[in-house]
Amino acid sequence: MLEVGNGMSINEDRVHFTMWCMLAAPLILGNDVRNMSKETLNILTNKEVIALDQDKLGIQALKFATKDSLDFWFKPLENGDWAFCILNVGKAP
Repeated sequence: MLEVGNGMSINEDRVHFTMWCMLAAPLILGNDVRNMSKETLNILTNKEVIALDQDKLGIQALKFATKDSLDFWFKPLENGDWAFCILNVGKAP
């Protein structure tokens, strides 16, 4: 269940939602939808990111490499396209 809107920072919420979508996971909201912030609503309704999750190929992303505190993820998509995500797991921006 997604934890977006349940007390993490906006950046943490973005990362959480993005990685769930990269991993083709079910998007089940775990927050109070009656009282969510505009930022949370924007994250949860991002059509481009949702499209990654809902891609017809249905394959989750693969971690390709790690360099310093950066993880590089690739997700194959329908029609031969690929999604790419850089995940900063460090504390520095």
